[in-house]
Amino acid sequence: MRGLAQLTQMELLQVHELLRAEELAWRKCSHYAEHAQDPQVKQMSQYCSQRHRQHMQTLLGQLQSMS
Repeated sequence: MRGLAQLTQMELLQVHELLRAEELAWRKCSHYAEHAQDPQVKQMSQYCSQRHRQHMQTLLGQLQSMS
C-alpha cells in the first residue's frame, strides 16, 4: 500500500470529503436518535449513527497506518 505522502492531492481531497460525509451522517443520525419518539425510528437511527461512526474510525485508522 502506498504511504500517505504518495497520495495525490485529488485522492487526499476525496478522503477528506468521505470523512466529512461520514461525520455529517453520524451527527444527523445521532440527532435523530436523540429526538425520535418512535422506538423503531430511535433504534434505526442509533444503528445508523454507530455505523457511520465506525466508518469514520476505519477511514482515520487507514490514514494513520499510512503515515
